[in-house]
Amino acid sequence: MRKFAAHLLYLSAVEKVLGPVIVLLDQEGLVVSYEKFSVEQPGVEWLGGIFLLLPVLESPESVSCSFEDWYKKVSSVYQPNACSYALWHVNGIPVDADLSRISKESMSKLK
Repeated sequence: MRKFAAHLLYLSAVEKVLGPVIVLLDQEGLVVSYEKFSVEQPGVEWLGGIFLLLPVLESPESVSCSFEDWYKKVSSVYQPNACSYALWHVNGIPVDADLSRISKESMSKLK
C-alpha cells in the first residue's frame, strides 16, 4: 500500500475534495480510499498540486479533444462501488486552476 498527498483531488469532473487530501493505493496501483489530511501520518508521500481519479480503463493518452471535455465524458460521476480508479498527478499548473488548464502532457499515473 502507498499513500500520496496533494492540495486538491478531483473525484470526477463535477466533484472535488479541497485538501490537503491523502489517497491510498493498493499494490496494483488502484485507489482504495481517500481522506482529508488532518494529522501527520507515517509513509505519506507529499506531491502537492492536483490529483485526478480516472476509471482504470481510461487513459489521457487517448484524448483527441480538449482534456476538460474528455474528462467530463469519462469521469462524470465518482462511483467507487461500480468502478476501479487509478490516481493521476497533474504537474505544472496552479492548484486553483480549473480543468480547462489541464493537458494530457501534464499528467502522470501514480502506482
